[in-house]
Amino acid sequence: MHSERSKLSSMLSCRCPRCREGSMFQNSALHPTKFSKSNEDCPHCGLHFEVEPGLFWGAMYVSYAFSVAIIVTLWFSLNFLLHVQELWIYITTICVALVLFTPFSFRYSRMLMLYWFSGVEYRGKAATK
Repeated sequence: MHSERSKLSSMLSCRCPRCREGSMFQNSALHPTKFSKSNEDCPHCGLHFEVEPGLFWGAMYVSYAFSVAIIVTLWFSLNFLLHVQELWIYITTICVALVLFTPFSFRYSRMLMLYWFSGVEYRGKAATK
């Protein structure tokens, strides 16, 4: 028997907000060059992911917030927990972390926009092509 995915589980696995089955992205987030390649429509229910023009422009602001959170967390960790003094260590660590987290920031900022701001509601088994 197939169990339905929770909203959080669906967001984390980058699934369609309407059916929670179809994948939004064509490749793994770990793919070095094709992590951003997304499906235009849900392969399971046919939902067009960009439900309104420019929806994903707002994802840039979410991605910016993710970047700020990463920078603040690393700065706090380096400064207060590890007592690092050298500026080059801060800059190198933060730059490397931002590059490594780019695929995840890109994907999850889009998923948050799609789940929170698109107005698409979950339909379960009723969501079919």
